[in-house]
Amino acid sequence: MHPSNFEDLPVPEKLFPPNALDLRMAGIGGTGVVTTAQILATAAMLDGFEVRGLDQTGLSQKAGPVVSDIRLSRDLPRSSNLLTDASADVILAFDLLVGASESSLKVAKPGHTVLVASDSPTPTGAMVGKPDTKLPAGKELAKRAASFTNEEENVYVSAASICEELLGDATSANIFLLGVAVQKGAIPVSPESVEEAITLNGVSVEKNVNAFKWGRAWMNNPASFDKQLISSAPQEPVMELKELPEKLEILIKSFNLSPSTSELLQFLSRDLIGFQNRHCAEEFLITVKGAVQAAQCLEDNDSVTELVENVARGVHKLTAYKDEYEVARLFLDTETKSEMTGLQGSTGRARWHLHPPFLRALGMKNKLKIPFSIAEPLMVVLASAKILRGTPFDLFGYAKVRKIERELRDQYVSSLQHALELLDQDNYELVTELAALAMEVRGFEDIKLRSAERFFTRLEELTQAISSNHN
Repeated sequence: MHPSNFEDLPVPEKLFPPNALDLRMAGIGGTGVVTTAQILATAAMLDGFEVRGLDQTGLSQKAGPVVSDIRLSRDLPRSSNLLTDASADVILAFDLLVGASESSLKVAKPGHTVLVASDSPTPTGAMVGKPDTKLPAGKELAKRAASFTNEEENVYVSAASICEELLGDATSANIFLLGVAVQKGAIPVSPESVEEAITLNGVSVEKNVNAFKWGRAWMNNPASFDKQLISSAPQEPVMELKELPEKLEILIKSFNLSPSTSELLQFLSRDLIGFQNRHCAEEFLITVKGAVQAAQCLEDNDSVTELVENVARGVHKLTAYKDEYEVARLFLDTETKSEMTGLQGSTGRARWHLHPPFLRALGMKNKLKIPFSIAEPLMVVLASAKILRGTPFDLFGYAKVRKIERELRDQYVSSLQHALELLDQDNYELVTELAALAMEVRGFEDIKLRSAERFFTRLEELTQAISSNHN
């Protein structure tokens, strides 16, 4: 898409009286909520408004909820900076989870308040400690917000996704959403003043002005905009995988699994060839074959699929651990290189931050910052050295975390094979839980070591339970 039609955008028709507006912005800390509020406040002052505002960041830091209230008036100045219950004309939700929260919606007035929201999901800080936490569905959040607002006028747009397509990243998503709200007529500030305020802010001016204009263009004709976006989207770079040998293709077909499960096995096998070699992929499929054969005792195909896919994902995860050679391989992946090249081109200062365990063992506490131009050839050499993995010449393999990673893989596969030998209809759920246990191993360095301790404890418990439940 090309911004050639920006000049043809119509003047927004105001939804509210032009002399006053009470607005709440809600989003995630560290994503530019306060900056966007400052830009809007500046634009309003340029248009002659008396502006009152309050940024309610409290103790929140990055990834925590942030709320900014803005009160505009051309007549009498507002008596307070803070919006009261049922007083908001507009809620601009940069994150729908925060925008549809009780604290945000308490200022909304049913049938009056207009919600302009980005429905692109944003992980919260709580998910760092609890990675299994799932975000509520966008439809659920929209339904919750509808009862507090003017449902017929509410607007939802995937601002982050659109900005990633148009601008290369989602950093301007808030400004895009501001453009949507202005073109909607929900904010009585002229587009020209917003663009001037963006210029005065002085940060990524051209990019943010374009994001604002793109937001206006989307609001002017959402259906046409989305259609053009899809048709003009560039081909996404994808991860380059090794070809699967015919021998392994035939082996996968012999399992007689569903097309989707077969595709999963092909993908994971090809990835393991890239991780190590064909023998590694063959060993993986031999373990999966054991699961397929053991699952014949189960009564329905869904149970077979669930077990086999859990086994496949678990063995792959603990086999393809992220050591130095694997990180280098992934760094050289087409998609990663494309992102890094784009970042290097836009900023001229892309850096790769590395902290190998062997350097940490030598007392180095800080990460190495390596320029992209230097990191790439180093990664080529390091990725090629994967043939040393698991040999006496693997210097990285002597680190404690690498030893634990190999132990995780070996004990998991051994316990899994034992569990599959005992599989029956009664202990199916326990065996499936054991197979899925590998996905609970997460983190880096000390976090991963603690995760491994929990894994080994639960693995032993499940192994004993499976043995005692076997008929």
